[in-house]
Amino acid sequence: MKDLKRDTDHNCLDQVAGVKEMSELWGLSESHVKHLCQQEKIIAKNIGRTWIILKDQPNPSKYETK
Repeated sequence: MKDLKRDTDHNCLDQVAGVKEMSELWGLSESHVKHLCQQEKIIAKNIGRTWIILKDQPNPSKYETK
């Protein structure tokens, strides 16, 4: 089996964050960020009991989230 070369300059996990980090970044409560995830208002994936959120998306507080 070939050894997989690790690219230390680019890690796909650097592009995602959890609810707590995104709530701090966006200035929103954690419960509101979870609600946005559940309502599919932001790009996120639920893995078990954890929401994984794409960092490179606009702050949803700037838009209507009905």
